[in-house]
Amino acid sequence: MKKLLCVISAALVIVSAFSACSSDKGGDESNKISYSYDSHLTVNDSAKRAYESLCDAVVAGENTVYFNNALIQDVNQLFYTSFPLNSLVEKIEPSDDNSSFVITYKNDAEQHKKLVKDFVKKTESIMKECGYGKVSNNEYILNVYSYIAKNIEVDYSYTTAYDAIVSNLGTSASYSAAFEYLLRQAGIDSSHIYAPSVDEVLFFSVVEIDGEEYLFAPYNEHKETEGNGLSYFGMVYNDALTMSIIDSLRHTNGDIFARFDNSNRFADFRGTDRYTYEDGVITAGKSSGEQHKVEF
Repeated sequence: MKKLLCVISAALVIVSAFSACSSDKGGDESNKISYSYDSHLTVNDSAKRAYESLCDAVVAGENTVYFNNALIQDVNQLFYTSFPLNSLVEKIEPSDDNSSFVITYKNDAEQHKKLVKDFVKKTESIMKECGYGKVSNNEYILNVYSYIAKNIEVDYSYTTAYDAIVSNLGTSASYSAAFEYLLRQAGIDSSHIYAPSVDEVLFFSVVEIDGEEYLFAPYNEHKETEGNGLSYFGMVYNDALTMSIIDSLRHTNGDIFARFDNSNRFADFRGTDRYTYEDGVITAGKSSGEQHKVEF
C-alpha cells in the first residue's frame, strides 16, 4: 500500500519524458537537448513557446523567465510531465509584480550547472550505446527497451526519468519515462499512460511502430526476465488488462486511453526470456526451447 500511495502521488507530477514534438534548444552546445512533450498532449503555440523558454531558463540555471501568466497551467503540464530536468527545480512562482516567473533550484548555481551537464552527457552515452544514428528506428526502439529493462534497478524512493537515467534506479514510472525520453530525443513519438493494479500503479509507454500503436512495459520486463526477454515488448491493449489492472488506463492529463487495433505482430513474444536480433529479424525464445521470429 505504501508503494501504491507513493507512486500515485507522484504520477501526474514527475513523469519525465520528451517527445518528437520538439525544438532543439539549450544555448550552450554542451547542453544541447530537445525540448519536447508527450505526443498525446495538445497545447497552443504560445504555450509551447513559453514552455521552451522555461526549459531554456532551467538548462541555463537562470532564475527568471518571462511569459504570459495565463499560460501557466499549460506550461506546468508540459514542464512537469515532459522535461526531466524539472527534478532540479524546487519551485516556480510568479514575481511580486506578476511580470515574470521566479525559478528556485534545489542546488546552488555551480552544482546545478554540473548536474545539467552530467545528465546530458549520460543521455548521449546511452543513445550512442543503443545505436542512435547508426541503426533503424525499429532497432533503436528495441535497443533502448532492453537497455532500460536491464540497467535500471527497482527502488521505490526514485520516481522520475531523471532518476533512472542518472542513478539507474526507479519505479515503473521511471522505467517508462526514461524509455520514452530516449526515444523522443531520437525523434520517435511516444506517450505515457498508467493504471492502478492490485499492488502498485503500473506505467506503460505508447509507441508507434510501422504505423501501428503498441504498449511497452520495461519495468515489468526487468522484474520478470531481468531485461533479457521481450515479454512486455509490443503489447496490445488486452495484454495490459491481464496485468492485474483494477481501473482504466489513462494518459498523464487524465484522459482515458482509447482501445486500439493492430496486427498484434509480437503476440508470440509473451513469456519469452531471451532474444537475438540479426538482419532485421527478432528471434525470441522461451525456457521450453520454443522460439518465435518477427521481422522488425
